[in-house]
Amino acid sequence: MGKAPELYSVDINLPETKPELVFPLGKKASHGTPSPDGSKIAFVINSPISSWETKILLADRNGDNHKVLVALAARNGEPAWSPDGSRIAFSSRVLGEASHIWLVNIDGSGLINLTDDQIDNSGFASPSWSPILAGNQRRIAYSQTKDGYGYIGSMKDDGSDKQQLTFEDDYFDEQPDWSPDGNTLVFARSGAAVFGDLYLVSSTGGIGRSLMLTPLAFTQRSPKWSPDGKLIAFVSNHDSDDYEQIWTIGADGTRLAKRTNEDKYLSDPNWIKKNS
Repeated sequence: MGKAPELYSVDINLPETKPELVFPLGKKASHGTPSPDGSKIAFVINSPISSWETKILLADRNGDNHKVLVALAARNGEPAWSPDGSRIAFSSRVLGEASHIWLVNIDGSGLINLTDDQIDNSGFASPSWSPILAGNQRRIAYSQTKDGYGYIGSMKDDGSDKQQLTFEDDYFDEQPDWSPDGNTLVFARSGAAVFGDLYLVSSTGGIGRSLMLTPLAFTQRSPKWSPDGKLIAFVSNHDSDDYEQIWTIGADGTRLAKRTNEDKYLSDPNWIKKNS
């Protein structure tokens, strides 16, 4: 059995710095996602009574004052904060069924399934909020599994106006993340001649284009745009067949940099304000 995951942070401005535990030693958690102001973290823990089910919790940045936010009888994960910090979108999958995107207020109220209008048993995962768009609109991007392939889509934050954004068959597109200016989505693509790499697509849809100027070996996944739009963090083991590490690359495909060198598997990078 592998070890339960823990949450770490690393200062990318200090190349020689070592990752530090976000929560106290021994506190197990995954998918740590900071609130927009950096004061709180949403994270995922395993259920003590089911190997399938997980819960989403909220806590102060140091792990204090934690509370259960989502405890559906399902595998709940991938929490994503709304830009104003008032709501969290997340994926939830009941054992034996397809996954869906849900929404909840941070006080636990207003729990709603945004994709229950889909009747073709498509799976929905990896929600990502847009910044405020024209007309004060907010959208949520997601990955959709359909007919054995994966596509990127988006919808309004009430679940309406679902739009498919990538259309190339023979690929599996997943893990979208919205650029801070709202114009572009970065996502992970695999299948056909692509064995796992990062791609970009317009937020209104179109043909995916490779982020990397030169394709990297092995798999790149879990891209996350920096708040200033200049960098994208991701996970890769392209320079090693051992542990996956955290890397960054410029949004223009330049300035590839390895940010960690740990003897453990790292995953699910996110950006957090340093001094909040």
